[in-house]
Amino acid sequence: MLLGKKILVIIPSRSKSKGLKNKNIKKINSTPLLGLTGIFIKKLKFVDECIISTDSLKYQKIANSYNINSYFLRPEHLSGSFISDNQVIDHALKSTEKHNKEKYDIVVYLQPTSPLRKKSDITKAIKYLINNNLDSVWSVSQVDKKFHPLKILKKERNNSFKFYMNKGREIIARQQLDDVYIRNGVFYILNAKSFKKNKSLIGKNNFLYLIKHKTFNIDNLEDFINFEKYYNDNIKK
Repeated sequence: MLLGKKILVIIPSRSKSKGLKNKNIKKINSTPLLGLTGIFIKKLKFVDECIISTDSLKYQKIANSYNINSYFLRPEHLSGSFISDNQVIDHALKSTEKHNKEKYDIVVYLQPTSPLRKKSDITKAIKYLINNNLDSVWSVSQVDKKFHPLKILKKERNNSFKFYMNKGREIIARQQLDDVYIRNGVFYILNAKSFKKNKSLIGKNNFLYLIKHKTFNIDNLEDFINFEKYYNDNIKK
């Protein structure tokens, strides 16, 4: 518990990833990404329950070896490419509460493919959500203004182009660009009661938590190779 609130960690790990096959259990040295998340969660002493949501018995077994519990397999209709995080969380939260005969106040959603995390960030974010009675807190990274949405172009027929957003035509200097952010998958923290009511990851009362350290969001082989190099050069002891 943290500040009197019961904490449930949900780790989504379906086995049918397209960009990089079995990316959730791809190994860095001898440890799968799923395992890195399990090792990290052991540092969060305030977590009351940690479960995996997966469609795979193999993933389930790997999760169990890293002290991640599994009380169910995710059904096939919730395991496709176009299933939302909202659906995954809704199923996992209901299934875990039913199995444990317990109600949780806070859901922490941790994707194995964003493996660089700090205990201090998650602890601060949970406390901020609780103390300010928020619906959600998302981890984000600031976008370099070179990649600002107002500078993005869209290709048309015959390789002609136009601004993706019409307002982009008005931009002549970077000083005109506001700060924008992108979610990095490091964590999503949700008020469970609000989520059950609204079935929304974002909620009405939300907060962006800026992550200042290096992050990775692994979707393809290039992402994995870049993370592996960074991990071995900077993190591996």
